[in-house]
Amino acid sequence: MWVKLYCMQVRVANMTFDLGYLEYEQSSGGLSLIYIIIIVVIVGTLCLVVAIVVFAVICHVVRSKRRVAREYRRALKQLTDLETSVREQCKQGEEVKERREMLTS
Repeated sequence: MWVKLYCMQVRVANMTFDLGYLEYEQSSGGLSLIYIIIIVVIVGTLCLVVAIVVFAVICHVVRSKRRVAREYRRALKQLTDLETSVREQCKQGEEVKERREMLTS
């Protein structure tokens, strides 16, 4: 079934030529408008869900990386403090040993 809509005209200077009517084929079969709208809504919803899941995963990964970096810095500080403490204890032990040697000699 063909539907005639607009008459096409070409104007050149002062002359006008009629080309004819635009005709659109209106198919009786195929998808109706409501099905197309439903498909678009479903695809849009799926895209939105995928985008939300990707965003959540990215946020989780970033948060995990920050937590790991924070724990690494804390462990590094503890090791540095432990090293300093051991160094001080070794110095004190050497001083005590020297004093004992001086007293026994």
